[in-house]
Amino acid sequence: MESMTQVQPRATQPRLPALWTGILAGPIAWACDEVIGYTITAHECSTGSMRGLNFLTLASLCLCVFGWICAKSVDHDRHSERQRVMALAGMVLSIAFAVAILATGIPRWMLGPCD
Repeated sequence: MESMTQVQPRATQPRLPALWTGILAGPIAWACDEVIGYTITAHECSTGSMRGLNFLTLASLCLCVFGWICAKSVDHDRHSERQRVMALAGMVLSIAFAVAILATGIPRWMLGPCD
């Protein structure tokens, strides 16, 4: 007699980490950009260099792109509505947080580190 719980096939198990990476990469990238950017602003102001803030913005954008690629690369089957919704949410969140990172990065590029 079969048990009531069903185990997912091995083919679908690696999809879940990629889906969660897609969903969480954008928010984590934005949070790191905000927190680390706030903490290194004093150093950037004292040195007059913007390398740290520019690198941080580009690294955060790369993390958003990575999350979008992870969400996009999951090949979901027709019967899994959850995977399709998670993939779509990961792509949308990655794009939305990339836009937010760009919106906070543009003033950094136009103004000096002490402004």
